[in-house]
Amino acid sequence: MLYMVIHKHTGAECPVDTPAPVEKVASDEHAVECGVKVLGRYVSPPEHRLFFVLEADTYEKIIAFLHPLAKIGTHRIHPVTDLATEIEILNK
Repeated sequence: MLYMVIHKHTGAECPVDTPAPVEKVASDEHAVECGVKVLGRYVSPPEHRLFFVLEADTYEKIIAFLHPLAKIGTHRIHPVTDLATEIEILNK
């Protein structure tokens, strides 16, 4: 299953001076350990937001992947699907 994850934190919570949590979720090794395939990682520094496109077979694996960021903000986790696939289903 695919997930779009948006992590946000405040300026006061920003890990710019202690980047270990962000470095952890940027690590391919961490993703593999959690059973998550990362399809994309993006950042909007002025908004203090990180964006992830992730694939995993359980929600719990997504939570494990995000654990390093748990104390420095919040997450919105959206299950998503491919738009072209959905259009095909609608047209049947």
